[in-house]
Amino acid sequence: MEHFIQARYLANDFKGSERWCTGPALAKLHKEEAAPLRETATGKTAIHYRLDQERDSGSRVIYVFVATIDAPDGSSFDRKWMITARREGDSWKVSNYSEYD
Repeated sequence: MEHFIQARYLANDFKGSERWCTGPALAKLHKEEAAPLRETATGKTAIHYRLDQERDSGSRVIYVFVATIDAPDGSSFDRKWMITARREGDSWKVSNYSEYD
């Protein structure tokens, strides 16, 4: 999960995120990558996150992370990231992900 979070959420590197994804997550990355870029504020945004929940059913794991985003203007807000991973051979791949308040 850490590699996916680093690439997708912290670096906004859609291409770099692909190697950690499969199925609907991969399709979602391609759709997000093709979307026009949103205007970004100047300055550095800091993102801190922690694991809030983990549900393991053997071949599938659902993680919920709480992210705190500190914007350059001094404001701060929380988002939740729900990431579902499934086993593919000897490795785990992100099969879906979503973001919500």
